[in-house]
Amino acid sequence: MVKISQWVGAFDCDRVINPQTARSQLIGGIVFGIGMALMEETRMDAATGRIINTYTKRR
Repeated sequence: MVKISQWVGAFDCDRVINPQTARSQLIGGIVFGIGMALMEETRMDAATGRIINTYTKRR
């Protein structure tokens, strides 16, 4: 079992219009990154560098 005991984030935000939405976006990015690192396979398009599929669990 893997347990994350601590994480650190650094964010460069412009003017925040809605703090609650900004907070949700930051948390969502952190969760996405942790998921990619621990248990998901993410494929990137070599030409564009964009993610072409998400949430494909490794086998």
